[in-house]
Amino acid sequence: MGTAPAQDLQAENAQLKARLAELERRYEGVSMSMRAMNGVAAAPLGDCVLQRQASRKNRDEFRGGEEWALIEQYERAGNFIVGPWRDCLDACRSWTEGMHLPLAARLVNAALPRVTYDALVAAMDASSETLMVELEDPERGEAEQGRKPSASDLLAWYANEAHVRFSGGDVKDLQQWAKRSNKMTWLKRYENAFFDSIFEDKDTSPCRGDFFKFGKVNAEDDWNPATFQILLRTPALVERNGRVHFAVIVNVTAKLLHEEELQHRLLRSHAAIRYSNNMSLFFSE
Repeated sequence: MGTAPAQDLQAENAQLKARLAELERRYEGVSMSMRAMNGVAAAPLGDCVLQRQASRKNRDEFRGGEEWALIEQYERAGNFIVGPWRDCLDACRSWTEGMHLPLAARLVNAALPRVTYDALVAAMDASSETLMVELEDPERGEAEQGRKPSASDLLAWYANEAHVRFSGGDVKDLQQWAKRSNKMTWLKRYENAFFDSIFEDKDTSPCRGDFFKFGKVNAEDDWNPATFQILLRTPALVERNGRVHFAVIVNVTAKLLHEEELQHRLLRSHAAIRYSNNMSLFFSE
């Protein structure tokens, strides 16, 4: 490898490191990991609880006050689930371990939202956000309790009007699409990583992703422009008809957390590709 190419790579590497250091200084204390770029993990839960110990005596002691600290973090991130979550705090106290379906039972002590199905649907209908909820399939059975969880354990259960307009289909259409998408390797990898993070890494925080929604062929037989969308998936426990399901609340048009979020996402992808290319070049010589 010649001197000039090596110097160019070192210079580019220095620029990327400087840019990363600048971002870390500007967003000090905010997790910039791929999983936690949602703002929910802005500070460790323990720190939030300690900061609020003075006011804890005046609060409901539900789950030792930690529930309120977690709700406040979700609220700062603008997560839809906050409203129904607050409304269901009292109702969720009566849940027993025997009510939980197999996947929900694995998360009985996890730090994540707990809501009733009726309260969730009412809040979804009242929201202008594009929302859909997937519930743990009750027919999977206790016999499969030890199996590794996957996307096939969930069923699209309800979508609000905004989601139906966006996707062009109702819940039955979404269920059919889920069956067809089983052959999509890239989607399987994404879903497996999402479920592994929850059930193996015990990371139950909301997960943000991004995708392009492509337009349809117009009258001129040309494609309409694709639109960039933020996908927000929020793990939760949802009680329906006396049974507690593991659930994922999906928002396919989530708002940007800040005006530079798109830039940061693209920069992260660019940096990952360039670093990978650089390492491949170094180690292949």
